[in-house]
Amino acid sequence: QNDEADEDSITEMKFPGSTYTLLFTSPIISIPFIFASMSTLLCYICLLLSLFNLFSESSPDNLFGVPAGVKPEVRGAQYVGVLVGVLMEEEVPDAIQLFRTFSKESLYNNVPKLSYKRFLFSCICRSINGYLYLLSVFLVIVQADNVLDIFYDLLALQFAQSIDDVSFNLARKEMFGATLFAATNHDHMIEPSTRKNSCLRRNFLLKSILLINLALMYVGLIYVTLQQRNGAYVCPSISVNFGDEVWEEALIHGHERPRFLEYSYFNGIYKVEGNFNGRPRYVEKNKWNGGEFAATVGAEIVFCKESGRWVFTHEDIYKHVSVKIKGEDGCGWLIQSDVSVEYDLANIQTNWMFWTGSVTMGAQNVEIVCNKCQDESDCNYQGICLDEGLCLCDSRQESFGSRCELHTACNSIYDDYQN
Repeated sequence: QNDEADEDSITEMKFPGSTYTLLFTSPIISIPFIFASMSTLLCYICLLLSLFNLFSESSPDNLFGVPAGVKPEVRGAQYVGVLVGVLMEEEVPDAIQLFRTFSKESLYNNVPKLSYKRFLFSCICRSINGYLYLLSVFLVIVQADNVLDIFYDLLALQFAQSIDDVSFNLARKEMFGATLFAATNHDHMIEPSTRKNSCLRRNFLLKSILLINLALMYVGLIYVTLQQRNGAYVCPSISVNFGDEVWEEALIHGHERPRFLEYSYFNGIYKVEGNFNGRPRYVEKNKWNGGEFAATVGAEIVFCKESGRWVFTHEDIYKHVSVKIKGEDGCGWLIQSDVSVEYDLANIQTNWMFWTGSVTMGAQNVEIVCNKCQDESDCNYQGICLDEGLCLCDSRQESFGSRCELHTACNSIYDDYQN
């Protein structure tokens, strides 16, 4: 009530010093109006370029270019960043405040030459600037995988949004000539609207818009968080090629003597089956159809939290007669990556170490390709691309493989005499 009494006691107010004010206080054909229009356009261009760059990370199944997962400290910074970003946004609250304060009648009674339509246009321009900023903030936050990147980008976006204020302040210091100096230093005094006991008068609309913006940002971030935890942004099926490394005296369950093991034997399709240590767990599948093995025990690629590495492991292979490769912690390994915080295995293809009776000297590359298809060309025109992004190979062409790139062996051959 005290706030309302103080507000009602105000007899005159002035429009805020801003280029948006020049959009309706200056004649359309004038230097100040052109200056204000160019400043507003420059803000829009900067924010739109930011949006185009952020959306360049997107794909049909990942519209916002969200990473597969983030560390807990990044997750915390994301939720703090949303609050900071919404509180830093000024243009939408200013537009609501102006609309709340100055009615069509008060504008006409005090300054008849000013157009209320242009006043509303100025408020809309402010709001557009604000929501371009908020959308950019949301994309920056959900795409981030580093704490400092979030806050640095928030500052950069805040600067892009406030370019119009920077240019206005420079004009006030007579940096752009006498005409703009006079226009930017002229105060338009006006009596505020006399509407009583209305929701608008009590700042209800202003508070509601602020809470709605904050709620929408948090709802979007919570949705992204849940999608990441469910593995929605992880490639569900990968093809792996381990190269030509061999282990000449591998210890394999069920065999009394060491066996010659070629790691290329484990080349093929691996699919996500749940999570392990906060990362997706990839399990080897049948090379022919990508389905389950009938009797063979498949290998696994999981994340070892203790060492911070992705590891290739198999429960029937031993490094020593008394030590199984696969332990409960998942850190027993035949092949391991370099230390990594990456959540998407398809992004880790270099610096893998192989066990060949001892650790191989010199890191090797492992080829990892996501099996998701976009259209029939990704299936080599030997099948169709299903909605879930997997190729369904045409059995009539006897093709198979994750991309229908392989064909069954020829069952018969003919000589020159067709025998």
